This record gives sequence, C-alpha cells and structure tokens, in this order.
Amino acid sequence: CACWRTASKPEACQQALTVLTQRTIPFEWAETIMNLAIAYNSRIRGDHAQNIEQAIAAYEQSLKVRTREAMPLEWAEAMGNLASAYVERIQGDRAENLEPAIDAYKQILQVWTREAMPLRWAHAMRNLAGAYSKRIRGDPAENLETAIDVLKQSFQVWTREAMPLEWAKAMG
Repeated sequence: CACWRTASKPEACQQALTVLTQRTIPFEWAETIMNLAIAYNSRIRGDHAQNIEQAIAAYEQSLKVRTREAMPLEWAEAMGNLASAYVERIQGDRAENLEPAIDAYKQILQVWTREAMPLRWAHAMRNLAGAYSKRIRGDPAENLETAIDVLKQSFQVWTREAMPLEWAKAMG
C-alpha cells in the first residue's frame, strides 16, 4: 500500500487496514502500518503533536511483525523512523523523549553496520549525533563531544570527494 504518498490523508492507509490484518497477512499489514506512520509523521494538516503521537503508535505497532529476528532490515528502518519521531516529539518530557531515540539509533547500528550497509550506517550515525547534540540528560559538554565524535565517524563514508552533498549536510 502506497498510502504514505498521500501524506495529508492517512485515511487511505486506514482503509487498507480494514482488509489487511496482522493475523491473516502479517507482512503486508506491517508495511501498511509503517506507511500509515509515515503518513502521520509527514502530515501537514491537523494537530502536529497529535500526528507525531499517532506516528509513534503506528511505528511501534509495525515492530510487532517487523522484528529484528524475522526482518532485520525492515526492523532497522522502522526503528530509525520511530527514533526520528521521538526526536521530533512535542508531547511529554523532552529529556524522556530523546533517550529512546538514542537507544534506537544504537540498536540500528548493530544491523546497519559500516561494512554491510555503509550509507545507511552513515545516515544512522548522523541521526545519532543529532540526538546527542540535543540530549538533555547527562553532562552537556560530554553529550556534545559524543555528538562530534559520532559525526566524525560518518565522514569515513561521507567523504567530500565521494559524497559531497551528504558530506556538506553533515558539516552543516
């Protein structure tokens, strides 16, 4: 289901879910739930905070089927999207929201390794660095140093010569 393409209309995904169920068609159900989450996360209409909450709930639902054991690449994708939603989260305590994002990025890096998936690894490293740079818990100077160290590691893949656009984004 490509219902996420109509980001302002997650209703398309919800309609698909009237036919697709976790019990009968689990993989398609999980993909549609994931697309619903993306639709909510990208949605412009409605209450932004509520859209993020609905996206988080849908990402978490998709992880019931997209497990690390059964579907490691899909699991990592869902975890990355969930982590990004936690970073953007408006409701709740900001410090509490960043911790599961940091944890998720660390878990993803066990699947998206530099050796196996260097571009995804570098992207996850950049996102982890961003989460550390916003982190409230712990020593602010230490969090910033960790963010810098993590970001520097992404430059092993995103070199100025090989990937100038990604390199420039990471530098900015």
